[in-house]
Amino acid sequence: MAKQDDYTRYTIRIPTPLYNRVKAAAGDGSVNTEIIAILKEKYPDPDLDRGSVVDAIQDILSALTNDPPERWRDCVSHFADRYNLNADAFDVVRDWSQLTVSYTLLGGNRISMSADRPMEDALAGWLAQVEHAETQSEQQDQLAELNRFLGDGDNSQFEAVIDTNSPSPRRMGWRVVLRLKP
Repeated sequence: MAKQDDYTRYTIRIPTPLYNRVKAAAGDGSVNTEIIAILKEKYPDPDLDRGSVVDAIQDILSALTNDPPERWRDCVSHFADRYNLNADAFDVVRDWSQLTVSYTLLGGNRISMSADRPMEDALAGWLAQVEHAETQSEQQDQLAELNRFLGDGDNSQFEAVIDTNSPSPRRMGWRVVLRLKP
């Protein structure tokens, strides 16, 4: 880990057997870096890194389009457990009934993406716009933009919807849910 100005030095005593396990897990890397990584996983930053959210969303979309149905639930559940997005701009629904789809509906088609607008940039940009939306109307506009990105009309398997039945702790009492079209 590179030396930084924004850190706190704190000394702890680690039992030797535990230290040896951490050192073995670190391999060629730094023990300090390994400990920091474990602490970051255990205590995630409340200002969640947008890049990691986009990566996780991309993993879900990949699983939903390429993997067998039995893996879909695991992938979505893992994402929902790993990222507490209730306080963030984007929330993935935890209720599996929202993801009502049969494997045949997907038909092996992939989500449409244009070369000049990769999924990562488009989703990250959309997330930032939704986060800064001042009104529900503004968020509806961003929602429409996301749905245009996800696919062309009836050809899209995915849709983003505003869910007012399960409000998040955000100020306007709604959340955005990414789901497969019924």
